[in-house]
Parts: sequence; C-alpha cells; structure tokens
Amino acid sequence: MSFQTSLSGLNNAALALDVVGNNISNANTIGFKAARSQFADVFAATLATSTAPVSPGLGVATANVVQTFGQGHIRRTEKPLDMAISGNGFFRVSNGESVGYTRNGEFHLVGELDATGESFSQAELAAQNALVVNASGLRLTGYLAEYGTDPQGVIVRTAAPQDILIPPTMPGSATTSARIGVNLDASAAAPTATPFDPADAATFTASTGMTVYDATGDAHSMTLYFAKSATANAWDVYTTIDGAGQTGPGTMTFDSLGNMLSGTASASNAGVSLTIDFTGSTQYANPFAVNSTLQDGYADGSISGMSVTADGVIKVAYSNGRSRSAAQVALATFANPAGLTNAGDNLWRETSLSGRPALDTPNNGDAATSLGLGALTGGAVEDANVDLSAEMVNLIVQQRYYQANAQGIKAQDQMLQSLAGIR
Repeated sequence: MSFQTSLSGLNNAALALDVVGNNISNANTIGFKAARSQFADVFAATLATSTAPVSPGLGVATANVVQTFGQGHIRRTEKPLDMAISGNGFFRVSNGESVGYTRNGEFHLVGELDATGESFSQAELAAQNALVVNASGLRLTGYLAEYGTDPQGVIVRTAAPQDILIPPTMPGSATTSARIGVNLDASAAAPTATPFDPADAATFTASTGMTVYDATGDAHSMTLYFAKSATANAWDVYTTIDGAGQTGPGTMTFDSLGNMLSGTASASNAGVSLTIDFTGSTQYANPFAVNSTLQDGYADGSISGMSVTADGVIKVAYSNGRSRSAAQVALATFANPAGLTNAGDNLWRETSLSGRPALDTPNNGDAATSLGLGALTGGAVEDANVDLSAEMVNLIVQQRYYQANAQGIKAQDQMLQSLAGIR
C-alpha cells in the first residue's frame, strides 16, 4: 500500500461528497437534475512473482460526473407562463448570441410587475417587446404566429425557432356581418305614418340596437327599425349607425306559422359597412323580443391573461374579450443528453458528445414527424429529481469511504514508523 493509493481514495471520496452535497443543496431548485460520480480504478504495472502475476492497482480516479435526466415531480404554481415538461425534451433559450437548454420552466414577460403573473405594465411590455424570459433573462424560443390569414393566429413552423414575442395589444377589427334573432309581434299593427323616419316612432313598429366596430376598433351604435308591411307576413327593416346613414328597407318574410322565410338588411356609416342576417327570427303573436345577437367586429384590447396548452401553444386573452395564439414553444432533444455540459443556472450546452439538437414541438401527435417529446403543463413547474432519502444514504456511504481511506494512510504511517524504529 502506498500513500498515493489511499490519497486517491480520499480525493475521490471528497469529490463524491461534493456531488452528493450539490444534489442535496439543489433539492428545491426547479428543473435541477441530480448528478452521480462514476469511479474507475487506476491501472498498475503487473509485478512478476514466483506464483502468479500481481497487479495491486494505484488507487481510484473519477471517470465522470454525469447528470441523471429522470422526470421530476410536476407542481402547480398557477403562474400563467410557468411550464413543465412531462417526458423528454429541453426548453431552448437564447441570449441573442448563443443557445442553451434547460428544464427550468419558470418564465415571465419582460415588464411584469409582480411575481403572480397577473399584473402587467402595458407601456413596459410594448417598449420591451413583451419577450418571454427566464430568471436569468434568457429568451424562450419557438415558432411565432401570423395574423394575416386568421386574426386568431396561425403558427408558422417553416422558419428556425426565434425569440417568443407576446403582442401586448390586439388591434380592433371592423364589423362586416351581424346576426340577430328577433320575434316580431304578429298581432302588431302597421305603422300609422309614412315614410319611415327614425325620429318618429309612428313610422316603425319596433326597434333595437347593437354595438358594431370600425376598422380601428372604435365602437358605434347601430339601430334597427322594424316596420310591419301592408303585405301579409312581411316586414321592412331600416338601419342607422350613430343616428345617421339611414339604410333600407330590407325585407323579412314569414310563413303562416311564423317561421322566417327570408330576411336580410345592411348598414353603412362612419366607416362601418355590414350585412345583417336574421336567421332564427320568428313572427309569433308575442311581444317584440331580441333572442340573440352576434357580430364579428371587436375593439382593440390589452393583455388580460395567458395560458399554455399541452402542445406548447401560448394563448393570450385580451381585454376585448378575444383570445388568440401568440407562439408555440420549441423543444430540443439530444442523442446523448449525458454528453451535455453544465453551464450553471440550470442551463446545459451541446457538445460533440451530446450531438446536435433535434427540434420538435411538445406533444406532437403527427407520427410521421414526431420525435416523441413530452407534453407541457401550463401553470406548473418540474421540481428537482433529487431523491433526498437516497442522497442521505449516499452521503453516509461516501463519508465512511473517506474515513476508511484516511485509516489506510494512518496504517501506512504506522508501518513506516515501525520500520524506522528498527535498530
């Protein structure tokens, strides 16, 4: 036995204790992956003896410290942009120059005012482009939506992943069509005065109003006037917007049972032009009533809430009552995740051992393209995969290992003292 043999045991036991200690200290770190030491013996030259070759070895070395990428517990946080991966995959984050990979899904918008994810400064969000970032300021990447073909957003996956940008406002949209269901009183009398005049109630039988929007999202008041016709089971329909731009008459006709046969009208004024559909309207001997209204325009709105779907689509709700897709998170996978290098802050970077990243969307159900990456849980995070009970046992084992090697050095020292004491 030599001092170097036992010293190698001491050094590697100390390193193993550092690894165990690091695991324990990060037991509450979101997305942390525990590590373990891999040991290897140090080869020694074979010594020839009279009986058989002897190779006592020169001690131990740490071959590697590897991460274990097992699944951690999914814990709800209710913060809208927190995300947890259930299964394989890494979030792809960027500082604008280099790309890293993480399992820590604690994200927020730049400009967020508090830790709850509920309150936002619209001025800050607009000024800072509402980037989705983590605690270190690294930007989450994915595929952005475009709104040219569908105002609800269409995810475009043809380009490489880019920094995810949440639009802080949703522009308004003009009303181009409306649907209103009414009951017109079959027992009502025709107007006593003609021609139609929106200011003279004697020229129409009933009226109602609804809000419509122009191309800038400004609201306007549209009023519909219904005048019973001298023709049986027929009504004339007139409209105004903001009290002007009188349009009509449109016509509504009904069968003898009160079911509508046809009915259309239009309205145009103040930058608003739309058609009106009366499907579902009736003519019964009941008082005039509005049963349903629907129109396709809306005002502009600011962010009122967000959510993340299982396939990584970030949905944004706006104060105008509308919601739309903003982006889809991109996940990365590696042929050999153990080959990633730890860059700190729960961040890994690719190496030649890990291989190049392969990109896919979460929970991709397309069998032809799917890489089998995990689903996302919004409003949740993945806890560290540290098993505290196992780590405490490892701590005791490595401590005893350290003590045993220290005893080996003590025994070697006593042998040398005995040898030096021979006269």
